[in-house]
Amino acid sequence: MKKKIISIVIPVCNEEENVLTTYNKIKNVLNECNSYDHEIIFTDNCSQDKTFSLLEQISAEDKCVKVIRFSKNFSIFLFVNSSLGIKALNTCQSRF
Repeated sequence: MKKKIISIVIPVCNEEENVLTTYNKIKNVLNECNSYDHEIIFTDNCSQDKTFSLLEQISAEDKCVKVIRFSKNFSIFLFVNSSLGIKALNTCQSRF
């Protein structure tokens, strides 16, 4: 039987000091949910620091992590309700 999937979407902007801790805490909780597969989707809302490069490193090491980068800061609500957001969440393969 195919497992259900839990998708966590985390909008970030200039969070280089917090992104690794956030990822580790969420990953620890998700690893305890054995009856579910999971994915963590970070949306980088035009960070000006090292947030995006840290996310790229995390996603290179963990295939459950997807990173979407925007050229300007979008609200997570606008992202999720947009056709772009729906497509990205359905495929979870894109980096913009």
